[in-house]
Amino acid sequence: VLLSCSEECQETQGDYKEVSAMLKDRDITLHLLKEYRFKLRKSKGSSESSRVTIYGMDRKEVFTSKDVSRDFDKSSLLQYVKAPKDMCSALALETEGCIFD
Repeated sequence: VLLSCSEECQETQGDYKEVSAMLKDRDITLHLLKEYRFKLRKSKGSSESSRVTIYGMDRKEVFTSKDVSRDFDKSSLLQYVKAPKDMCSALALETEGCIFD
């Protein structure tokens, strides 16, 4: 688990490849906790998504305030979530990890 307190996850192409290879070689799943306000891309006629608090995501689903509700499909939100665009976030998702706010 990586706790990120700043925007130090800037990448250079060499760093990303090196770290990615090391994580894969050692079978490490990276989970990231960072200050990031997840946002939804606008979707047509979707009022439900505007009432959802997003706590985090992985490659398969979005973790929301509606997790206890059986009638809410969180995986359908994945296509509308704006994920962080930095090296640490990309590595977390690539290693099947999660990103949490």
